Amino acid sequence: MTWLFVAVIVPMPSADAAQAAPSSSAYTTWDCTSSPCPWGAQTTGHAANWPADLNPIRNRHGYTTSTNVYAPGTTTSGYQITVTAGTATVYAGTPNGSHRQITTITTGNTATLPAIGTDEHFSLQADSSFSYTLTPGTPPAPDPNAPSSSAYTTWDCTSSPCPWGAQTTGHAANWPADLNPIRNRHGYTTSTNVYAPGTTTSGYQITVTAGTATVYAGTPNGSHRQITTITTGNTATLPAIATDEHFSLQNDNNPFSYTLTPGDPPPPIPPTCQDPMTCDPVSWTPALWICNLPGCTDGDWVGGVIGWPSWSAYATNGRSGGNSRTVYAEDGTKLHPYMGAWADGCEVTVVTGEILVIEWQRGEDVWRETVVGPGETHTIDLVGPENGAMLETPNNSEPFTASLANCTPAPLDQ
Repeated sequence: MTWLFVAVIVPMPSADAAQAAPSSSAYTTWDCTSSPCPWGAQTTGHAANWPADLNPIRNRHGYTTSTNVYAPGTTTSGYQITVTAGTATVYAGTPNGSHRQITTITTGNTATLPAIGTDEHFSLQADSSFSYTLTPGTPPAPDPNAPSSSAYTTWDCTSSPCPWGAQTTGHAANWPADLNPIRNRHGYTTSTNVYAPGTTTSGYQITVTAGTATVYAGTPNGSHRQITTITTGNTATLPAIATDEHFSLQNDNNPFSYTLTPGDPPPPIPPTCQDPMTCDPVSWTPALWICNLPGCTDGDWVGGVIGWPSWSAYATNGRSGGNSRTVYAEDGTKLHPYMGAWADGCEVTVVTGEILVIEWQRGEDVWRETVVGPGETHTIDLVGPENGAMLETPNNSEPFTASLANCTPAPLDQ
């Protein structure tokens, strides 16, 4: 018997046809292999598995992913994504920063990947499986005003005093290197550029495009006051601050997106001058009232004061029990804000901020309070048994400056 073999040649699909065929999302694990791993030891989800020729990465926030989840905008901006089954969301952000939502694509719809920051990556993710196609397109021109994502940041204790423990975390703006930001405060080293000097950033406009963020300002090792909170779609201009102060833009719990736009810098405020014997105006000193009597466990009071020479004023309030306090600067130096009887007749004119003037009899649990605002003057007038006074913040930690007249310290025994 003679066998007849017939060969049938079936053409292979073209590269273009293969590229256009839908891909299925990959069930992906994020395994903690470094730090900070904010989502626990492992988390899972469905994600697009970007082709290797787009230079994707597999690392974020200390996790290593089982698939190519994150593709750089430098290789993918301009691509068209069509979801052929299911629903998926496009995100963008830096490898170790927060990622903002770009768009959600439902079945049969297409989105074009926009221009993003040169250090940012795209991901396409969902809780459930989906199918999609990727079609190369013309990359859009870089957008200098494209939003940046906040960075998930760690404050690691590398020195002292580290008042917030061994480590703390939060979301913060990662200031560009050309603004000369720093990464150190209170003994901590931050994982991103959290603190930008006012000398390079005052006058900048900050617009929060998603989420909410708060602007703070202060010295690297001093207290930081709240300047303003910016909600989605709103803009704030960074004001003039002292030449030794820095700004930060933070949210303790949630990510946010923002843009930075340079503006005309206002004249800087000179560094603080805290000696009432030589400075005019004299600036506050951030302070802590600490209950350090034996057995006292009551919490610290926080604020700021005008401190005087130790021979002319008290460091303690002379009160008893849980109301007893000794006043310290944030660096642990003892302060002496409780003026003696010589305070009678002292004229206090507020230049910036607000001042709470306390007039009282030392050691008592009652006193008189007067809040003095900018441009206002109060003359201390001790009445009856009153024999002391103090100039402090009005139950907050906002800075103030004052011009003083007829305030001549005298020894406490006079």
